[in-house]
Order: sequence, then C-alpha cells, then structure tokens
Amino acid sequence: MQDKCYLCGSENNLTKDHVPPKNLFRGPLPSNLITVSCCRACNVSFSKIEEQLRIFVSAAINRSADGKWIWENKVVESTLRRSSALRSQVAKDLLIGNVKGNIELPILTMDAQLVNKCLIKITRGLMTHFYPSLNHSALEFAAFELNQFKVTPDWIRSLGAPYTYDERGNGQFRFLRALVEDDNRCGHWIYIFYDSISFVVHHDLCGNLLRPAHDVCQPVQPD
Repeated sequence: MQDKCYLCGSENNLTKDHVPPKNLFRGPLPSNLITVSCCRACNVSFSKIEEQLRIFVSAAINRSADGKWIWENKVVESTLRRSSALRSQVAKDLLIGNVKGNIELPILTMDAQLVNKCLIKITRGLMTHFYPSLNHSALEFAAFELNQFKVTPDWIRSLGAPYTYDERGNGQFRFLRALVEDDNRCGHWIYIFYDSISFVVHHDLCGNLLRPAHDVCQPVQPD
C-alpha cells in the first residue's frame, strides 16, 4: 500500500489526490477515478495550475458535449466569475489567429511550462497507480501538444499494440500508454481531453529529451 507522497516522497500530512484532477469531470463523479497518496502541500500547490488547465482544455472549438458543459457551467459560471485574476489571465492569453486557411478564430494560449507541469504530475500519478514498484522520481519527462483535429477514434485505433487504452468519465479523459517491455522507465503516454486537446508525455533516463515550446495554443469556440 502506498504510504508516501507520489510527488515528493513525504510520509506526513497525506491526502488523496485524483489523477487526473477531478475538476475535469461532470457530477456525479465516475466511480473508477484513480487516487494516489499525496501530501497536503503538494496537493494544494497544484490547485491553481489545474484550474488553468481545465479552462484551456474545455475551451476547445472541437470539444465534446461534456467539455462544453464543463466550460459553460464550471468555468464561465463559476471559476471566471469567482476569480478576477483568472479572468485577466484568460483575456491576456486570448488572441485572434488563422485556422485552416483564412478562417479567423480566437486562439487560447497557455504557458507550456505550466501545461508540462500538470501533465507530468498526471503521468507520475498514473505510474504510481499502474506500476507501484517503479521509481519514477529519477526519470526525465517532456510533454508535447498533438494536433487536436487529427486525434480521432480512427487514429486511436490505428495505434494498436503496444499501446494500452483506458479512459475515465465516459471519454472525458482518454489515455494510452506504451512502456518499453524490458525497462518500464522508458515509454510515453497520450492524453486526450474531451475528445479534442491532446498531448504526449515521454519519459526515460537519458536526460536528452526535447523540451516544449514556450506556449501551447488551440482555437476555441467564440461563445
């Protein structure tokens, strides 16, 4: 049984952390959400970043119906009404850009370092759950955004072995993992939020992983 924080290793003030964050899901929460032990300090330190991540992934133009519901009811009607700081941040990060030729749409950006931090946290949590004997504290991680318009059900099915597919919340969060059979320290994970915004996270011990760009961005629905 895990009895220490999966992020820092502390054995004190342990709480249960949902992986991925439970704020991504509509209520009632799915009964199969994954939780791992996390110290209160680490848990609290991610709350604002995870809120920003929810804003980013639920704003996508091609989000699912659940993503649209989260945006309208949890982001617009709750988070952004409550937090003037987040309203200002979203306004600052919202640009106008061209998508698919000359179509102008709002483009929402987010600091890639913050996205990377959230995705690595999710990966560490899932590794703790699925591979409890694996020490992931010494691993190198890097996260990259995928083309949200190309990650379709057909594309997912085309991956096949060695990927293992899973999901939580009836497709609200889909993920695939492929770890090297002889050395689980090397591998990568694919995350798909609301059937739109998608990322891949690599991990290994080489120390030579490429780093993401300064920002990630996506076209959003002009509500």
